Amino acid sequence: MNEILFNDIIQLIRNKNIEYINESSITSLINGILYSFGWNVFDPYEVAPQYSVQQSDSLYNQYVDLAVKLYGFRKIFIEIKDTKKGKNLKRHEKQLEGYLYRTPDVKTGILTNAESWRFYNSIKDENNQIRIDLEDKINVIKDKDSDIENILSNYLSKERMVNEWYKTYKNILFSDNCHNSYKQFAILKLKTMKDKRVLEPLKRAFNEEEDDITRRSALDGIIELSEEKDLKPFLLQVLNDDQPGIRKTAEIHLENLNKEQKIKIQSYKSKFGIN
Repeated sequence: MNEILFNDIIQLIRNKNIEYINESSITSLINGILYSFGWNVFDPYEVAPQYSVQQSDSLYNQYVDLAVKLYGFRKIFIEIKDTKKGKNLKRHEKQLEGYLYRTPDVKTGILTNAESWRFYNSIKDENNQIRIDLEDKINVIKDKDSDIENILSNYLSKERMVNEWYKTYKNILFSDNCHNSYKQFAILKLKTMKDKRVLEPLKRAFNEEEDDITRRSALDGIIELSEEKDLKPFLLQVLNDDQPGIRKTAEIHLENLNKEQKIKIQSYKSKFGIN
C-alpha cells in the first residue's frame, strides 16, 4: 500500500471535520497525491501550476490548473474544482475537452475536487477531431482503498510512465525495418531519461547498427551517461572501430578524461604537499 497516499492525503480528504471549499486548498491535496506517486511537485519542469494552453483563435490564453510533465513533455492535464463548483464534475467536461483539443499530444485529462475523480482519454473521432472519453472514475470517500490505489496508480504513477517511456523507445530502436531516422529519434528520447539502464540498449545499438549516424548518436549517449571508471575501457575498445569518425570521437574523449585525471592528481598532490 502507498503509505503516504493513505496515511496522509486520503485521511485528510476523508476527515469530516475539515472542509475544503476552495481550489487552492484542494490543489495542495492533489499535489500531495502526485508526490506520493513519485512526482517532484516543487519543480515546474514536472508539475506546472496554471499551465498556459495556447489558443490560436483567441487573444487570450486559458490555463489548466496542473500539467504533469515527464522529462519536460506534458503528459496529463488536471483540472481542479472546489467543492461547490465540483459537486457535478461532469458539467466541466467541455472545459477539459477544450484544453485537450488545443494540445493533441496530451492524451490524459483529469477532473477532480479531491473527493471525486474522473479520468479521460483524448482520442480523435471519425472526423479527425479531438474528443474525450471517460475511462475511469473513483470516489475517495466511498470506494475501497485497493480500487482507489489501483486507479490512481494507473494514471499518476511516475515509475509506470518512466517504464513505459523506456520500453516504447527501446522497442522502436530495435524494431524490424525501422528507418534510421526513427532509431535516432528513439535514442534521443532514451538519452533524455538520464538513467543508467539506458546504457544497455545504447551499447547494443552501437555494436549492432550499421548506420554511422545512429551509431554516433548511441556513442554520444554512452559517453554522456557512463561513469568514468566504465567509460575509459569502453572508449579504448572503440579505438579499434572501423569508422574513422567514431575512432576520432573516442580519441577526443579519452584525451579529455586523461586531462581531467591529471588535474585531479595535481590537485591532490598540492593539497597534501606532495612533489
